[in-house]
Amino acid sequence: MSIEKPEMTLLSPDCVQLSWRAARVPPATANLSPTTYRIEARHEDSFEWIEKATNVTGLSTEIKGLNPHVEYAFRVRAVNDFGWSESTLPVFLHRSQDLKDKAAEMEFEEIETMGSIFGDTSPPKMPMDTPRMGIVQSDGSMKLSWTQARIPVYARKTSITYSIEKKEPLDQDWVPVVSDLDDNQYLVTGIEPQQDYLFRVKAHNEFGASEATLPAALTRSKIPPRVPQGRPSMSDIKDTSLTLSWQPGRMPSYIKGPVKISYIVECREPPNHLWNKLNSDVGTTSYKVTNLRSDQDYMFRVRAFNDSGMSEPTLPVTLTRERVPDVEPRTMRRRSSVERFASVERRTSRERSLSMDRGSSVPRAGVLSREGSKREVDEEDMFAGQTPDTTRKSS
Repeated sequence: MSIEKPEMTLLSPDCVQLSWRAARVPPATANLSPTTYRIEARHEDSFEWIEKATNVTGLSTEIKGLNPHVEYAFRVRAVNDFGWSESTLPVFLHRSQDLKDKAAEMEFEEIETMGSIFGDTSPPKMPMDTPRMGIVQSDGSMKLSWTQARIPVYARKTSITYSIEKKEPLDQDWVPVVSDLDDNQYLVTGIEPQQDYLFRVKAHNEFGASEATLPAALTRSKIPPRVPQGRPSMSDIKDTSLTLSWQPGRMPSYIKGPVKISYIVECREPPNHLWNKLNSDVGTTSYKVTNLRSDQDYMFRVRAFNDSGMSEPTLPVTLTRERVPDVEPRTMRRRSSVERFASVERRTSRERSLSMDRGSSVPRAGVLSREGSKREVDEEDMFAGQTPDTTRKSS
């Protein structure tokens, strides 16, 4: 419902005409329930909004029987079988100052004789909550209870009775079940085992009927099981197998009689995001998983299903494998001739630098070559797995 305040036209001191924009209804529910409008009003000295018109099918209506000496505020709500919308912003009816001054001079009894502020006749008011349903018994009966209606404080107190209406979800019209009930509970009978129903309650007195409560839905056909609680648990974990177990799937409490529930076990191999079915018809709450790889992590989850549908999956449980890092063995490699020649050149360059720093002459190339060759042979022997002879022979 748009929050824009309705437009108001003063037709006479005791009558106004209100008009408003149509409410926007979702397409999925537009054809299931007609939309009507409810007009609420309050006077300047009150904070309580009171229904002045209900079941208005058009986009305008007249509000009659107003006190010509009192200022009012009006607002509009949209109503259907699924509830009512937020109200529009209020539009205010202001009186001229001379009428307000005249009202201030009058006694309250005189104002009452000219017509009550809203009148002392009012239908009862039903709470916004839905009726409460009990368990459907094997004989097709069910206890329906609701919160008692009330009479507005400004209205005359009268006795209240109740009526119950029902309909099937695809029907347009509500069918009376019972009326003239003095109590706020009733045993509904004749409930079919596989039929869905909607129930609502109205309150009545000698001045009219209240708005109906929000409907209570009794859904008995095509009810899938609820998802099993928690995560599956793992036991008997081995390299190639393990055992999964989980909580059983549940049906709503109003579903009586045995209902066969089976389970689907699903698996995912990270980092892959695709879930695969391991078994699509497990009749118990445990399952042994086989053909696992010892070097692969796994995730498992479970769904419950019956002839009417399938539940959402459980939270997943994860099997994480411990991995031992591979260590490459260190091997001694025989160097090539190029590497040996480069090593001799580097060593020769270092010795030449040290000799020059000490002021000595550069060793002869022949001696240096023989010494370098000797060291190179020693290194080759070492890399060949032989222990070099480090003892110096006496001359």
